[in-house]
Amino acid sequence: MTILSDAMKDAGAIEPTKFFVSHVPWRGGYQVFITAGMGPEGRQYCSVTSIEVKKLKPGNVSEPAWEMSEEQAQSLLDSLWHTGLRPRDEMLREGALGATQAHLADMQSIAMRSVEYLLNPPPAITKEPNHEDKG
Repeated sequence: MTILSDAMKDAGAIEPTKFFVSHVPWRGGYQVFITAGMGPEGRQYCSVTSIEVKKLKPGNVSEPAWEMSEEQAQSLLDSLWHTGLRPRDEMLREGALGATQAHLADMQSIAMRSVEYLLNPPPAITKEPNHEDKG
């Protein structure tokens, strides 16, 4: 497994790895560019140009193509978002549905406590008069 940051540093990168995604509808997909600045003032760049593909024997476990940092993953997500890609509706609904269900459960709890209070109000608290003379 290649750790992306290490591979880019080995190539001479001195800036963080960045992802750029370009939509190419005439090819039916997207192009992914992985680059990092290097050299004086980061005016030169190094980039990932290929991914090695290996056949696996039956029963062998695949390793990830590379490992990336949270910053690199965020850069990839940001670039995909910039091209117009969004999570599938099911994923959005799932997150929104979970929040809606939690909100409804809270509202139900509040409503039930209110009904319980109206049907069974607590005994009235009365203040007994103070019969002591203050004079």
